[in-house]
Amino acid sequence: MLKKNMPETDLSPIVPLQATWVKLHYEMKAIVPGTELLTRLWSGSVENAVLVRGHRGEVFVKLRSAQRLSYGKPAGVELKLKVVSYKRSEGED
Repeated sequence: MLKKNMPETDLSPIVPLQATWVKLHYEMKAIVPGTELLTRLWSGSVENAVLVRGHRGEVFVKLRSAQRLSYGKPAGVELKLKVVSYKRSEGED
């Protein structure tokens, strides 16, 4: 079960205002034994969330809210996120 409290992360120290996509490296660790390793990442509306599972990996997230990223995860999971790269898609306003 995902937490109701869904923090928002400010990416402005790393990601420029014009960026529309961000590539993230994630790492998860169960701090409560048996907790499923999953989290949802999104920018803007939660309906646009990307579901990620497993100990580590990389994922692309569209920045629908400039320089902002939100996430929801089980209380028994420790999550680490690192921005790998970002870009602005051609033709996007």
